[in-house]
Amino acid sequence: MHHLTEEISALQYYSRTDLSVTNSGVEHLGGDMFEYVPKADAIFMKCILHDWNDKDCLKLLKNCWKALPNLGMVIAVESILLILSLKSYGNMIWSCYHNALEEKKEHTNSSKP
Repeated sequence: MHHLTEEISALQYYSRTDLSVTNSGVEHLGGDMFEYVPKADAIFMKCILHDWNDKDCLKLLKNCWKALPNLGMVIAVESILLILSLKSYGNMIWSCYHNALEEKKEHTNSSKP
């Protein structure tokens, strides 16, 4: 995995305290992903692309492409959210709240003998 150099010290700390951070075959490297991405069979990116404009994303993905072998892959994990107006956002929150109350009410009524 390619990280900004500043993040490496945090990764080194967590890799000592949490073995799930460092698995066999995974190497954490410092550097600038817009300049160079080291060779890899797979590149996993989580919550990265949404932070950059289209031009920067294209540059990053091209650097990833150069780093991959013929059957290599880029795995990108991003959350996709609809852009909601304040009114529709409020309706969504109210709907969730109302549904939770209804479920609680149904659960309470069904648990009585």
